[in-house]
Amino acid sequence: GLSVAVTLLLLPRLPTIRSLPGWAELEEGRRQLEQQIAGRRQAEERLLQAASFPAQNPNPFVQIDLTGNEVYSNPAALKAFPHLQSLGPNHPVLQGLDSLLGEFQRGQLEEFSREIDLGDAVFQQKICYLLQRSLVAIYMVDITELRRAEEALRQSEERFRILYEEAPVAYHEIDVSGIIRRVNRAEANLLGFEPSRM
Repeated sequence: GLSVAVTLLLLPRLPTIRSLPGWAELEEGRRQLEQQIAGRRQAEERLLQAASFPAQNPNPFVQIDLTGNEVYSNPAALKAFPHLQSLGPNHPVLQGLDSLLGEFQRGQLEEFSREIDLGDAVFQQKICYLLQRSLVAIYMVDITELRRAEEALRQSEERFRILYEEAPVAYHEIDVSGIIRRVNRAEANLLGFEPSRM
């Protein structure tokens, strides 16, 4: 055989024998790997869901670049505004944004809200500057029914005011403290006072 000196010289050059992991260590490693894979899948699902949000939104959503040109319109926007892509910045929902786009670029403004009356429909717009992407997001909600209800309420209140004021019967309003807050013309005439003095 080999001498002890040669064996001592060759020993450091021999491959090191490492102990193999036990069953419990392998099982723990597999469990950690499965958790990492599940976490990554969940993150990917959240990312896909976030990316599909505008497409799934039932309200119109549009993205434009800083020159006012449409970059993306969700299906609700394309349905509500069929000529949006062909008219571009000249479409009524995109008109009047020039000064806003400049303010976004100069950092003077981050978001803005406005109403757009299209004649047959009224939309509330929330306009947000997406600095990282140099895009402007326009979220829209149809508030036509709300505006119609407000107008109907205003007309109803006006009719009530006219009926109250012009009624041939004396009327007055008293608050919970017993103070007369308002009288109609018939009561003022009956009592001989001007309505403003009562």
